[in-house]
Amino acid sequence: MVWKYTYLRVIINQSRANVVAEKLGISPSQVHAEAFPEYKAEVIRN
Repeated sequence: MVWKYTYLRVIINQSRANVVAEKLGISPSQVHAEAFPEYKAEVIRN
């Protein structure tokens, strides 16, 4: 299996998540901060 996209879904705030994503080479458009479990499921479905 080959992954097409990499996402970062975390409970930390958006600014901290963006710093982590930048260090990992993940696009800011693929960062979902403050992502509680019910929100994570919604993001995955879409």
